[in-house]
Amino acid sequence: MLENKVTPAVDNIPALLKGLTAGGTTSDDKYHLTVTHDGGILTLRVTGFLLQPIPLEFSTRFETVITSTGIRWVLIDLSGCTYMSSAVLAYLVKYFDLTVETGGTMVVVRPPPKVLHVIKAIGLDSFFTFVDTENDGRIALRAVA
Repeated sequence: MLENKVTPAVDNIPALLKGLTAGGTTSDDKYHLTVTHDGGILTLRVTGFLLQPIPLEFSTRFETVITSTGIRWVLIDLSGCTYMSSAVLAYLVKYFDLTVETGGTMVVVRPPPKVLHVIKAIGLDSFFTFVDTENDGRIALRAVA
């Protein structure tokens, strides 16, 4: 189980996650980012139309959770994301790199066609591991342990 591999800093996860949400309005639509942690898995859910970069404060806090808590499993749920710019995808690559650097694994819940098109257009479709549902992602992450 993951709990045997984490550092004592895992006790700080509830405090680090408190209020770790971001929402806003792009020029076209609303977006929302939420982070949860359960069963040893850190989940980032992205919903809406995300054209602008992820807010710096949110990103910095999310990165801190990845790098300072011993979390090794990260799930990015893009199933509710209606559009994502390539600038936002750069953040996901950064989160992937941080996860791998700390000895972890990340999977992405399969995005809708418009989002997948952007991922393919910049060549990241072979970079990420995609799953169809959050449950499939949890199974895939646990299988790596």
